[in-house]
Amino acid sequence: MQPNAQELNDYFREHETERLRFRFFEEADFDRFLPFFEDEKVLSHVGMLSEPFKTMTNPERSATWLGKQTERRKTGLLGQLAVTEKSTGKFLGVGGIILRQEPEAFGEWEIAYSLLPDARGKGYATELAIYFKEWAFENSRIESVVSFVHIDNEASQNVTRKNGMHVEKEMTFFGMPTRLNRVFRP
Repeated sequence: MQPNAQELNDYFREHETERLRFRFFEEADFDRFLPFFEDEKVLSHVGMLSEPFKTMTNPERSATWLGKQTERRKTGLLGQLAVTEKSTGKFLGVGGIILRQEPEAFGEWEIAYSLLPDARGKGYATELAIYFKEWAFENSRIESVVSFVHIDNEASQNVTRKNGMHVEKEMTFFGMPTRLNRVFRP
């Protein structure tokens, strides 16, 4: 579902949780995000080893990824935000809600994140996912949110379960075997 003007305004502001702050991107974030692209296993879980990304350099991947979020905002779509540690301001990665436009997921609001290696395993993904699920149900008309997770990405499957999601089906998404996880409005 396309967000209305109020939903967009509410989404594209600064948000925070107990440990995290979410904001729009700064120019320096393009370089800060580079370590994400150094882990081939993680890249395979997010479609970055398929065309056209597999022939890109890591700076090109970062610019493409964050540029897409900027473009989503300009065109009235939801997109990921910069994730920072609230106590230090340290950049941890990207996350938030993406309004999917792909034919197999058109109109779905996806809770998504991509955290840097040193930010993983600390509960940040779960904190982020729960926050944006609750935000969506409290601040929009949406009836459910989803997460598309590579079938081999057990860490992110655990996050979906902690976020109250259930596997709806397995499918191919961005050329990857994925599980579509969903949770409905309470």
